[in-house]
Amino acid sequence: MSSRCTFLCLIVASTASATANVSSETALIRARSYANILGHTLAKDASPRKVMSARSDIGKFQIGWLVVSKDLEIMLDTRGYFTGHVWTSRRELVRTRRSPSYQFNPAVEAWNIAASVLKRLGPTYASFWPDREQAMEGCFRVTFRQRYQGLPAFSQANQATFVIDRVDGRVVSSTVVVKWSYDYPRKKFTLQECAKIAHAKMLAFNKLLPSKRQRPVPKVWAVEQSGVLGYANPNLMWGAKPNVPMFRLRLVYQFKGSGTIWIDAETGKVLGGLEPAIQCKTGSVQH
Repeated sequence: MSSRCTFLCLIVASTASATANVSSETALIRARSYANILGHTLAKDASPRKVMSARSDIGKFQIGWLVVSKDLEIMLDTRGYFTGHVWTSRRELVRTRRSPSYQFNPAVEAWNIAASVLKRLGPTYASFWPDREQAMEGCFRVTFRQRYQGLPAFSQANQATFVIDRVDGRVVSSTVVVKWSYDYPRKKFTLQECAKIAHAKMLAFNKLLPSKRQRPVPKVWAVEQSGVLGYANPNLMWGAKPNVPMFRLRLVYQFKGSGTIWIDAETGKVLGGLEPAIQCKTGSVQH
């Protein structure tokens, strides 16, 4: 058996074949379960309807299920997994509320409430860690991001966001994204080796810029000190040409110098980044 371990959290719903979709009956059963977790009860006459997306090249295809019951909307993907909800009447109340009488400490309780919901949704979310928070007029938004083997994600990744009412702690709405998979490499380049690759790429790209636009490139030891191991979704920044399936995160070293660059920890190849000095695909300089 190969030592490579590819961990798939969920299969991407939008690309799943029609035969793999759950039935409307199964979608309704799961929606009722998710509603209970959120403290609601779906009406007896609630029924799911297909959510379709249209693409000009391949036409319409199903991307999920929507179950509406009075003022509650439950969203699922085609496999029947929870992707979010909206409590419409409470959302409007929160939007119009001006001076709420806060009954709990949002910095603590909002995280606890959201974490409790995640736990009840199932073991898939056990590796979701608190990521960021945002206090708003009548609610509090908290976001969790998945950390695979305790490592952070530098790009888009599996995450869950909850909007919590600041008066009574009820969950007003949520959005859950679980479509990314993780590759764990057979072997890893060292931090020092990847730092040298990143430093050379920064120097090469900087030379392509007009002199007045060039950024100082730190010494290789300074680039090395900025190195952090984590996961990233490859892109075309820094002239990268990644050959990685869609929604597949790779283990990378992230370095910062005259931009932010990712180096594949298995192959040593440049996999893109966040803030390149330039993005060059055809040899021309772009700002």
